Amino acid sequence: MAGSDQQLLKSAEAVLARCGLQGRRVLVVGLGLTGLSVVRFLEWLNVSFEIADDYIDDQRLQETLGKHRNVANRKLHREFSDELFRQFDVLIVSPGVPLANPAFLAARAAGVDVLGDIALFARICDASLIAVTGSNGKSTVVAWLAHVLAGSELSVELGGNIGKPVLDLVVEGSLDCDVVVLELSSFQLELAAELPVLGATVLNISEDHLDRYESIEAYAGVKAGIYNTAQYCVLNAQDLSAWPQQLPPGANCAVFSSASAEKQDISQELQKRQQGPEPVVFTCVSVQAFEGEDWLMVNDDALLPVANIALAGQHNVDNALAVIALLQPFELPVAVIRQYLPSFSGLPHRMQLVAEIEGVRWFNDSKGTNVDACVKAITGIGAPVVLIAGGLGKGADFTALREPVADCVKAVVLFGADADQLKQALSDLVACHAASDMQDAVRQASLIAGPGDVVLLSPACASFDMFQSFEHRGEVFMDKVRSLAA
Repeated sequence: MAGSDQQLLKSAEAVLARCGLQGRRVLVVGLGLTGLSVVRFLEWLNVSFEIADDYIDDQRLQETLGKHRNVANRKLHREFSDELFRQFDVLIVSPGVPLANPAFLAARAAGVDVLGDIALFARICDASLIAVTGSNGKSTVVAWLAHVLAGSELSVELGGNIGKPVLDLVVEGSLDCDVVVLELSSFQLELAAELPVLGATVLNISEDHLDRYESIEAYAGVKAGIYNTAQYCVLNAQDLSAWPQQLPPGANCAVFSSASAEKQDISQELQKRQQGPEPVVFTCVSVQAFEGEDWLMVNDDALLPVANIALAGQHNVDNALAVIALLQPFELPVAVIRQYLPSFSGLPHRMQLVAEIEGVRWFNDSKGTNVDACVKAITGIGAPVVLIAGGLGKGADFTALREPVADCVKAVVLFGADADQLKQALSDLVACHAASDMQDAVRQASLIAGPGDVVLLSPACASFDMFQSFEHRGEVFMDKVRSLAA
């Protein structure tokens, strides 16, 4: 056996010993991106397993089987049941599969381990973990954080709800790094509530996924699980709903705020949630006036003028503050932060300038999959907006769009499954135009917008009614926009 093959075998054997799957009967539940990465991981470990998916339609199943021989060669169950799940020792469940199904409750009651890929990954990974969740801004913050950390010459990997599924990092040998930055959705956190993380944050809470959670409080409670075992808790002083009810014992804290916040008020709020009599010592990351302009500050030390940030919008000031707060446990040289914080230019599909055509700027914010993200996109533009929106609303209340639409939007072009609900919420404020698909939406927006206007795709909805993902939706939008200038 070649030396590299021997090293790989030893690595797989070491991982198998740590992940707790040796000699156990395993069922992979769900065949999305995460489920397919779990399949690759288990095959790499040479672990026997079967697959179950009760949601995938026949056409997509056949496409999956055709593309992934490792799936086609395994026994596939098309229905979930108590009887099926109790045949296994471990269920590895994809985040898109709702755990409210009674079959999962029965499996747990019968002693079956119900895990997600993030929990498995945490058993294996020796790098420092930074975990980020929230309703909005997650992807920007984790990518920005990784950008700055990489500039400090630390080796960094991104994973979770962004980039590669985390178990692919293991299979590809990418875990020989200093830090792994994880973007985590509430769905992923349902099965990963005890992550041993160096730093954690819930950036904010707004209405999202209320088709899966019984209330926004239940949704926030799942998000707050990210703090359960964190050594360093990063908290948003402007959104107390994103704070945990209790801070983990002995945790350090950093609190960020772009609004004026009294340190005494923050200290009192932290003390309410502290487990123990000792006062909470915290780092305050804020915006303050300094030398005639607004600066990003760490306690009373001026770090960087707000104007130096490359990303537009007040929400990106908040994102920058969160990044600075998450950097605190690494004690990076100030010079590194001053160099690399301003040099981050943003992510695709997040307020991405696609083109300027005859004086009209076209922005792709396809990652704006909920109402709050759409509000922030609209209000951050600073020009008359023709809004393209629609898709799967996930039970959201679209009336929160009324004020920013009334203030900033000259027309709305709507498409997708919940276009009628959006129209009901907005049609008394602004002209609403129905589009059959993205090409039609772009065509109609081009007829409405004039020089100085912005056409903004910020759907306020998920994409899965018409597209494979928000990335696919954004790519289709950009393709149709660029065809206007051809």
